[in-house]
Amino acid sequence: GQGIPLLQNRRTGVVCWDQDVVIPVLLDGRTLAVWMSLTPMEVFTLREGISMAKGTVVIGGLGMGYLLRKVCAKTTVERVIVVEQSRELLDWFGNRLCAAQPKVTDVICGDAYDQLGQFGDQARYLFDIWPTYGDAAEDARFQTAKHQYRGVWGWGDYHLVDPGQHRPKSAPGSGIKQSP
Repeated sequence: GQGIPLLQNRRTGVVCWDQDVVIPVLLDGRTLAVWMSLTPMEVFTLREGISMAKGTVVIGGLGMGYLLRKVCAKTTVERVIVVEQSRELLDWFGNRLCAAQPKVTDVICGDAYDQLGQFGDQARYLFDIWPTYGDAAEDARFQTAKHQYRGVWGWGDYHLVDPGQHRPKSAPGSGIKQSP
């Protein structure tokens, strides 16, 4: 009977259900803290990034795959590159999930920041790599990247800038990286 509070760019709301609901959650095995989840807040707060997706999209952080599935479903998206730092997550379900998406051309195990500028000036970079909503706004590395490259979006970034306002840093080649 209790609602679940939501937060989206400093706006709040509540989601209520009239029946039981299952919300998938992955816990960190050492601390039992939530590592990834698919709560209503996550769904709502990813909408902005999904709306930016077109052409070539680099997804930084696979999570539980919701962002990936929604981006791949868009007709404006031609190609998706997934960058996930956790080899364990890729081995457990990420590689199979990515293989089931025809638009995914590359799966890279590594740091999403290393891929900025690697896929052309028109690529969109959607980062969902922080443990808590709003951490992107406080991440100096992300804030710098967002102003150096065009089309960079981060989950929970309060300081959104229109991608058309960015001046792209010269891309060091257009080669495709393969996962090790």
